Amino acid sequence: MALTLSVLAQGNSRKQAVQKMASAMAANGASGTNGANETITFNMLMTRIKGVEKAVGEKLEYRLALQIALCAEMAAHPNDPGTFGDGIDFSKIEAKTAIQTCGMAYNLGGDKIGLVLASLSRAFNKAEKYDSSFDFTNQAVAVDYPYGYVLVGQHYFYGDSIKKDLAEQFRWYKKAAEKGVSSAMRSMASDYTKGISTAVNHDQAYYWSLQAIEKDDGKALYQLGQLLEGKVTASNEPRKLLVLAKQAYEVAAKNGVSVAKDIDKINTKLYPNRFSAKTTQASEFIKRSGPIMANGHDVSRQEDSNWYLVQKKQSDQHGYSFAYARTTHDNNTLTIWYQHAANINDSGWYTTFRSYVNLKDLKSMSVTSVISGKTEHLGLNLSDVKRVPEMFVSIKSGRLTFRDVLLLSRGELVKMQYSNTDRPGTSTYTMRLNHADTYKGNHKSQSAKTVISQLIKAARKLNKSCCAAPNIEPLSDRYANLYKVCKEKANDYLIKNEGILQKCDEVLKNSKDNYRLISTPHKANLERLLFEIDTLMKRNR
Repeated sequence: MALTLSVLAQGNSRKQAVQKMASAMAANGASGTNGANETITFNMLMTRIKGVEKAVGEKLEYRLALQIALCAEMAAHPNDPGTFGDGIDFSKIEAKTAIQTCGMAYNLGGDKIGLVLASLSRAFNKAEKYDSSFDFTNQAVAVDYPYGYVLVGQHYFYGDSIKKDLAEQFRWYKKAAEKGVSSAMRSMASDYTKGISTAVNHDQAYYWSLQAIEKDDGKALYQLGQLLEGKVTASNEPRKLLVLAKQAYEVAAKNGVSVAKDIDKINTKLYPNRFSAKTTQASEFIKRSGPIMANGHDVSRQEDSNWYLVQKKQSDQHGYSFAYARTTHDNNTLTIWYQHAANINDSGWYTTFRSYVNLKDLKSMSVTSVISGKTEHLGLNLSDVKRVPEMFVSIKSGRLTFRDVLLLSRGELVKMQYSNTDRPGTSTYTMRLNHADTYKGNHKSQSAKTVISQLIKAARKLNKSCCAAPNIEPLSDRYANLYKVCKEKANDYLIKNEGILQKCDEVLKNSKDNYRLISTPHKANLERLLFEIDTLMKRNR
């Protein structure tokens, strides 16, 4: 692009100038037919020029527009609503190059354009030239550039070139929020929730969270979750607040926020583990010798994702009674069981995940509906998970609520997040449950829904109070209903507005990408969540 700007010291009409530039670029680097390459390059340059003009809000001289595009790519903040392109993380800014590039945009006539001034401020900040950075920040504020107010707040927060002052940082961030910067709105929500540089004010925190969400800032759901957690102690509906906070975190996770620890913390509060030290039957249950047979078959040797009710009733030497079911996938086994004991604290639902993956720490378990895109985290208290070591095998056991059992029966995928001792970071293992293509052509296979419903009946015979729980939305019933609708339209299903004829199995198998066309849109789930939160907030004022 440096060649592009130096080739034309001056040009005729706007279109002629860009056309000449495209010709020069094609001649200097493109292969093949020059005419075709010139056309492609011309369209690319015009797209960039129009994009910058839209971001800036005015018509620009073509050289300035292209230089601003380069400047924004090298130094603009990703959260800057006035930027062109995706912006760049602070750690990736190459200060020297960014200063030169944005400086050229400044000299070409960008000295009153906020995007250029804000980008120069960041570039100089990366170069640790804080006085220059603060100067360009003030210039951005002088032209009333919304993100410039955020940059002033950051200078006060870090004490760059000026004395650190959190109260001033809060004041400038509030100005940015009032001018529509969603990241500043999130900061307001967080500060009002935690009482940073201001008094705790849940109403204000809620207001700014909603303002950011209305700007399609998915990360604002994290601040909304924090707010709901913060209101728990002052509420007469603490459990409902925690449930909604957890759902808010889950939406935030889909927008790139790391929430595993927050969800674990909520799970511990929602489902306090009563996993008694006396319940040694868990280990004995796992270490049963010999193959377990069902319908004349060794369950451990069945094909992937075949669900079986292994035993309707099994007792041990301690007098505990069991009803349990399991499935195997990739030689990893998921088992669910209910145990009944004289001591009510020892009675309850449990799960075990047996894996050939060396699990250092099982962090979370969740059930997902592929079709609806909805994820529900299980209330497994992972802080007290029992581990039974075997050679080359890791086994994790923990307690469930009945709600979790229902989710396992109605979901389509169960996902386990864990740390792997062989490599750093967190891995995810996915096991199929009621997945669209799991049972096709295998009459011996049973769905999780079928088997776990049998398990629940067996558990009720052991203890009538085993299975009391509120109704929850089925995660995978949509699959059966959609498949039925699809079959009624013969073997092929015409996806609306796409003109693609597919077989029913293929439509449902690829539902992860197509679910918006065949089920409730994700936005409807978000609207439902916000409605529930709004109702609860009004009740708790």
